[in-house]
Amino acid sequence: MRKLFIALCSIGAALAVPAAATAAPPYPVNDLVVVAPTTVLTPGGTFTATVNNCIPGETVVFVVVETGANANATCGADGSASASLPTPDSSGTYTVQATGATSRQRDTTTIQVGSAPVLPRTGGDSSSALQIALMVTLAGALLVGVTLIRRRSVRTA
Repeated sequence: MRKLFIALCSIGAALAVPAAATAAPPYPVNDLVVVAPTTVLTPGGTFTATVNNCIPGETVVFVVVETGANANATCGADGSASASLPTPDSSGTYTVQATGATSRQRDTTTIQVGSAPVLPRTGGDSSSALQIALMVTLAGALLVGVTLIRRRSVRTA
């Protein structure tokens, strides 16, 4: 009886644990990478967004998320697609999103719209520092000259 119980437990344990682990589905080899200008863009203009690592022939949808402006582009044989989008009319930071219609892969980046911030003026005029340096140099030269004259007068006396 005991041997039968041990045998049944062993068979049950063997059936409960699969013989081989199933492989997880592979991750997508290429993830989309969207690239937009890093410079500050002028409001009301246009800019070009590019996506890399897309499937050749795939339609890529570009969207400026905050405004809803969008454009489509077809991915070329090199795995990239570009589209021209309108720059928002207001200054600020905006999100640009690219989505592959076939792969459903998505990536986002940001653009900066508006004028570049003006930094406050700091520091002073360097001409005053140069004038002080010139005066100190002349004073040092004068002291060296006086010392040389005094040494000559002591030796001659």
